Amino acid sequence: MQVQSASAVAQVAAILGELHNSNALPGFTTPEQLVGLDRQTCDWTCLAHGEYAALLNQLTELFSQDWPEPSQDVEVVNIFKLDHSFDYVSVAFESLQTRLDKFPSTISSLLENMVKDESLISIALLHISRQRASLMQRFARTIKVMPERKVEELDAQVKAFFQLLISLPAQVANRLGRRLPETFAPVSYQKLLLRQWLKSLHFVLQCDDNREYFDLEPYSWLLSQAINLIYDVSTLESLLRVLKDYAVAPRGRKVVHTILKELDPAACLKTAQSALSAGLNLYVLIGAATLETPHWKHCLLQKLPLQRTPVDNKQLITLASYLNAVAPAQLQVLLNQLLGIWSKRISLQKLGSQEHLAISKLLVLAAKCLCGNLVMDLNIQRQLHDGLSNHLQSPDALQRHVGMKTVELIFNFIALPDAKEDDRLRFEYDSFKDTFHWHIFEEFDELGQFESPSKTKLDEKPCEDQLKQLELHLSDFMSTTEQKEPHKPNIEIQANPAPENQNVNMQLDSDDDEPLDEDDDELKPYDMSNDTTTTIDQRPKFVIDLLHLLREKVENYQVFEGALGTAEQLIRGQLAKHDTQLALDLLQLFLVMEMQFYYEQFERTQFKCCVAICVAHPGPCAEYLCRQFHTDNSFYSASVRILILQVLAATAKELSGDENMQNEMEIVDVIPPAAKHPRKFEFQQEEESPAARLAAAQRIIRDRLRAKTKRYFSKPKAGDQMEKANPFHPVAGTFFFSLVRGQRTRQMLYVKYENISHDIDTQLLVNLLNTMSVLVMCSQNCPLLPAMTREIFDLCAFVRFNAEARVRAATLQLIGIALVTTPAHVLAQHFAESLNELQRWLNDFIRSPLVGGETSEECRELAQSILDTCYKLFDTAAMEQAA
Repeated sequence: MQVQSASAVAQVAAILGELHNSNALPGFTTPEQLVGLDRQTCDWTCLAHGEYAALLNQLTELFSQDWPEPSQDVEVVNIFKLDHSFDYVSVAFESLQTRLDKFPSTISSLLENMVKDESLISIALLHISRQRASLMQRFARTIKVMPERKVEELDAQVKAFFQLLISLPAQVANRLGRRLPETFAPVSYQKLLLRQWLKSLHFVLQCDDNREYFDLEPYSWLLSQAINLIYDVSTLESLLRVLKDYAVAPRGRKVVHTILKELDPAACLKTAQSALSAGLNLYVLIGAATLETPHWKHCLLQKLPLQRTPVDNKQLITLASYLNAVAPAQLQVLLNQLLGIWSKRISLQKLGSQEHLAISKLLVLAAKCLCGNLVMDLNIQRQLHDGLSNHLQSPDALQRHVGMKTVELIFNFIALPDAKEDDRLRFEYDSFKDTFHWHIFEEFDELGQFESPSKTKLDEKPCEDQLKQLELHLSDFMSTTEQKEPHKPNIEIQANPAPENQNVNMQLDSDDDEPLDEDDDELKPYDMSNDTTTTIDQRPKFVIDLLHLLREKVENYQVFEGALGTAEQLIRGQLAKHDTQLALDLLQLFLVMEMQFYYEQFERTQFKCCVAICVAHPGPCAEYLCRQFHTDNSFYSASVRILILQVLAATAKELSGDENMQNEMEIVDVIPPAAKHPRKFEFQQEEESPAARLAAAQRIIRDRLRAKTKRYFSKPKAGDQMEKANPFHPVAGTFFFSLVRGQRTRQMLYVKYENISHDIDTQLLVNLLNTMSVLVMCSQNCPLLPAMTREIFDLCAFVRFNAEARVRAATLQLIGIALVTTPAHVLAQHFAESLNELQRWLNDFIRSPLVGGETSEECRELAQSILDTCYKLFDTAAMEQAA
């Protein structure tokens, strides 16, 4: 059973609070417990998959589309945030994931609150790292020889948990569609996960002997999956700047190198590309030992330089400096591979201009770094000559001159230092000097002047400036989007100085004026973005609470306003799941509700709530409304009875899906309640701005063009339209016959003209006929439609002679709708006599009033339209009989 009232919410909160107060649940983790300096008296871990999982399952069975609300139901949210161990966090996420299909909006809001928690995911990662470290120490002697079952089970659970975290945006998006919260957008969610990951890493770095307490491989797993979630360059660059600053210190360098060393191949490539684009020192960030791992070696020596070669000089210099300092022999091999690709003629044909330029730059840079130890064998000389020859034959002028510049620089690097200037290789590039491509040759000259730094220069040492830089990068990465928005500068407008001849002594009592407090300008404005008004806080959350609240005398205006403001939403969202009695109680309440405090558009809100109630339970509500309509005059006023009729008509329209419904089911005020509403005055500015007048004129022109534009379109195919059942058909008989066959109907028909209640009954009769017209129109193709048409002919046989013109007009409208809605063959087969009699009466009715015809012009026009319809029906019937 779901929670459906505020009392049930309070009862659940009390039970959960009692569990905490009676120490039936473990508390939250402390830093001392994470490092082993403190431990609880009993082992709570064994309860995670048993009693705790059962508690969460029972709690989620109470969920509904409207409960719980994370911002208000704190006790429920805290139950899911127990972080005593990794098992508790994992069970909490899994229990919510299983309920995501049933209540998408409620579960997604809880998941959003959990992933945005300041410490839940980061503490879970610390638990995982600590638990894995203890297992690795326990099986240190045998783990390298044979796998251990407990370690493998833990790794499987951890990877499944990480996969659950990574897949949350996709799962929530599949259920919510366009209503996806901003938190679960890929970029925002990646930033959120990486911030939680960095918080956990920061705690590890604060420990003295972190390698003893924590195993760092889970950090590599989560970081790999977060990087692969989406490649957002700015986010990854900000994270790598922080990690590089951490790696400056000896303790942090070991941790950072260990984590980055175990990244998967896809994450390695993205990390390397982001580090190069940010200009980070790779020697400090990933270290020399990282190049020994297979995936990093393939990334830095094959994938990046040969397939994803950067074009920017700074990125190439960063990569070449690292490779030259860590593995010069590997750089020599890379140089040979680049030269083999660059010198072939087929490469010039298949490589793009940017790819050819990037390989040429990296080739020059590698030769520059290795110029002191470059082995200039005959193979390299032959490849350079062949490459130059192939480039000189290229039809692309830029490609040709880039090849010439590359060979020129490499040959000059190899030349002896005491070689004469005339003996060095020189080409002319004056033809590109005044073109857009001249910067390319300047970049080559820049690479020719580059001096590769040694390991000592690349190795950074901790200092005060580096700590400030770390704090700056940390604050930049951990700050949210709202915090990063720059504050608007205070614009001071200085008034023009007054002329000398102007009388400045114009202020009266200027001595009494207090000087302005200039310090107020420095005060920060109060942030009210998270504040909620009292009206919102006091709104009922459940439809049962709405009933209990409005049944009693409300002593607070804000409570009354909040209840009416959320009434229709609660009714449409929750009433269909409740029994019929609750709907009847609400309908009885809203029909005779009085405005205890002033509420804008009170009658409209009352009407829309009544319609929402009838839509939720149409049959019983229609029967109840019709029964109340036919009660004695002492029960309800005429305005309430007219409201009942309008509610029945609006409900029928909404159930049948009528596209010509009134705009938002606006209620027509029969008796204007002027005394209930205070007057409102709208003051209009005397001079409107030219922009407003121009916008109004443009809007008028657009409306006229849209109204006069002819549109041509093909007739839609019958197969393209989705056929569906009319929800109004099962209850059409209840609506129609319960309304027509009643005591008040006969009373309204036979009321005498001189009776004091004649005006009220006439008004009710007009509304009754209009409501019947709507019900018949919504009952098209209904099996009960012939019986309804028979009832209409019997009723109108007397009402059409009413003395009031408005009653006759409403009667003619009802007859016309019945003729149009009922199929022609049914009318010809079952209502031929009635149609003949109606035709004879209409012929007399449309005559001039001078010879005894109808006095109302509107009624004569309606009668003429109905008469034409009758003629068409007779012609159709005659054609069918002839056929």
